[in-house]
Amino acid sequence: IEAKEAAEQRDNLNEAIGALKDKVARAKRERWLESALAKAQRARDELEAHRSARLEQAAAEFLVADVEGEHEAVTKPAALERAKDWFARVTHGDFELTFERDGSGAWRFGAEDRRAGADGRRLRLEELSTGTRAQLLISARLAYAITLEEAGGEPVERLPFVLDEALTTSDPARFLQVAGAVLDIVKASGRQFVYLSARPEDAELWRRAAASRPGVPLQVIDLAEAAAMAAAD
Repeated sequence: IEAKEAAEQRDNLNEAIGALKDKVARAKRERWLESALAKAQRARDELEAHRSARLEQAAAEFLVADVEGEHEAVTKPAALERAKDWFARVTHGDFELTFERDGSGAWRFGAEDRRAGADGRRLRLEELSTGTRAQLLISARLAYAITLEEAGGEPVERLPFVLDEALTTSDPARFLQVAGAVLDIVKASGRQFVYLSARPEDAELWRRAAASRPGVPLQVIDLAEAAAMAAAD
């Protein structure tokens, strides 16, 4: 009887030990998962910081590319003036692009906040929101393209802008901000934009951005579906 009771106690202890081992193993896995998630979040944060910095740099590069050396300090390049106009239009007058020569003769850029209560506060490019910087970047690119198109003095066909998965690394909120900026440009300029992506969720985000802008045409084309329909015909 004592041997039987001891055997039962042993079995019970073995079950308890096994359960504790499972808990320890699960805790380790959870810590590893937490560590991996934290590492992934740090990587995403670093990527977002890099993307934000590159967006600011790209805006500055396109604003000064090929025009900085062609004009004297007493004149303002046509592309910059046009970028200023487009930026004001797509922000509905909330912001105005500012640019002036510094002591070394280089251009210094910023924005004037014209919203109610802002009292014309001057902002550096890095102080603008992601969406507003996107509006500035796209306005600058469009202005530069139009200036080049008119450089020859003869009418030329307006070519579309092509964005190849340009928003892949953006979270949904920032995706919608940039997509909204693109659609604002489309509405204001009539310029066609083509966005290429292999992600179905991108198409849904574009639809969401366009839902708040009923006057802007948006067409989503599924190339795989179109190819399948063509093959069926």
